[in-house]
This record gives sequence, C-alpha cells and structure tokens, in this order.
Amino acid sequence: MSVRPDDLANVCALFTESGRRQIPFGELKRLVSRSLPLEAEASAEEIIQEARKCGLLASRGDACHITKIGSLVGAKQAIARQRISNEASKVLIYEVYLNSEARDACCAGFLQQFRPDPPSKTFIFERETNETPETLQWLMTLTRVGLIRCDGHMAYVEERYLQRVNEMLAKIRGSTLLALPGVFGKEKEVGDVAEELAIKWEKKRLHSNGLEELIPLIQHISTIDQTAGYDVLSCGCIGKSPEARIYIEVKGTRGKRIRFIWSRNERLVAKEKGESYWIYCFTEVDLKNRSGRGPFRIRNPFRKICPPEYIVEATDVEVRKA
Repeated sequence: MSVRPDDLANVCALFTESGRRQIPFGELKRLVSRSLPLEAEASAEEIIQEARKCGLLASRGDACHITKIGSLVGAKQAIARQRISNEASKVLIYEVYLNSEARDACCAGFLQQFRPDPPSKTFIFERETNETPETLQWLMTLTRVGLIRCDGHMAYVEERYLQRVNEMLAKIRGSTLLALPGVFGKEKEVGDVAEELAIKWEKKRLHSNGLEELIPLIQHISTIDQTAGYDVLSCGCIGKSPEARIYIEVKGTRGKRIRFIWSRNERLVAKEKGESYWIYCFTEVDLKNRSGRGPFRIRNPFRKICPPEYIVEATDVEVRKA
C-alpha cells in the first residue's frame, strides 16, 4: 500500500467541500474513488484506513467522522487536487508526523535512524541500495510534505523543522529542552560558553598528541541534536585506535565549585557508552570574556559519580563535588 499525503489531504477536503462532518462509509468510498488521480497507487478503502490511523477520520457506526486535525487539513487543502498544499503539509507535519501521540502515524521511529551532522547543519540519513518498503514509504511521505529532502545518497531534515524534531525527540527520550531552574550552570549562555571551551580544549588536546589530522572529526552535536545525551563528539587519542570516538557531555557553572544537573537521558547514554563517555565541567565561567576554569573531566561517570566523592540528588540529578 502506498498512501500519499496528497491522498490524505484530499479525503479531508471532501468533508470541507461538502460542508459535512460525517459521511457514510460507502458514500465516502465512492467520493474518494472519484477524486483519485490516475497515478494513485492506493485504493479508496486503503486511503480511508490510513486517514483513520493518522487520526484524521474516526468511525461512527457505518459512517466516517472528520476529527479536529482532519478538519484543519481539509480547510488548508480546501478542494481535492493533484498535490497537497503547503499549508496542509504543515498541519500533517506538526499534528501527525512529528506528534509522538499519533503512535504509528508518527515518524519518530524512522527519524531516530537519522544522525546529527553539524557540517550539514541538520540530521541526516545515509541511504542504502536495499532499503525496506517501510523506509521507502517514509522517505516518499516525508519528502512529499517537505519535512526532509533527498538525493541519491542522503536524506536531510529541512532546517526549518529542526526545533520541532528536537521537541519530538526530547519527549520520546524523556528529556527536556527547557533550562532547569537554579543559578548553577544550567543557564543556556553559560552552557554555550562551556561547550565552546570544551571544543577548544579538545582541539588543543589532539594537537598536543600530534594528531592534528583528527581535529576535523570533532563535532558540536548539541547544535543539531539538543537531547542526544552528549554535546561534543571527539576522538580518544589512545593506543592503536586514536580515532576511536568519545562522547562528551559539557557542564558549566559560574561558581567555583563543581555543580551541575545530570539528566536521566544523559545518564542512560553514559551507561550505554561506558568508558567512551566523559563529562567535562568548567567552573567560574565568565560570559563577558567567554572563559572559564577547567575542564574537570570525569570518565565513565555512570560508574564514577557516586558517594562519597559526589553528592547526587533527585531524578534529573544535581551533582556536587563533596
């Protein structure tokens, strides 16, 4: 089955055109069949079924009722046409494809296969020659509504939707994009300065180890993925595989003591990455001069951050050096 976003927008537009909120199933099936373009691959029944799955239609006895979201799509599409309108596409993106509450209609599972790519300034997906039908369907659907763009080798999330994608990922990961309350190192600007310092420190570290060729591999991940569970991707510079990746979560505080919030999502990623995961903490961060002391580095913090050396409190834990 290959139901296009265009077909979903058109079935909603049929309600708008008729001025009705409820249409008997048999009649709706005939109306959809009559409005289908010649190149349509899905049947009227498949389109109606997909519209139900997406929360655009609901069944009431032997009739189909248009939902609030379906009404929004129908109003933006206005009439059945060859292609979905830009306005209807946005409603589907915001209310269905990037809505974690839309269940199987949400593209969260597919977008989690994308990775943040700072050089491209977005999330990317590396295409393969043997892509599954499900992958091809998502590529077609999300390209059609303008959430992603594709070439022969890669798929890219459109930059204008980066924030909304981050909001969806944060919800799935049980994380948050909002600054947590307090005066100790979670203000966004303090964090930004600390991340700048961490990247400078990593470049200096690679250079001092005679591995300047690895410097281009440093990536500022949090500029794309705000809840990845780490901020900077770098190289370990150890043994026979100096290019082996390390994952750095950066913390900053304007105070003199090490003190920061360590989220549940960050702890889960730290547990998964083990010895490859580090926390870099900068103290006395100066916003005016964009400077700070540090970093104080903790390797494998999931194992090492524990009493008596550290005081750990709450779910999104506050960590203080004892």
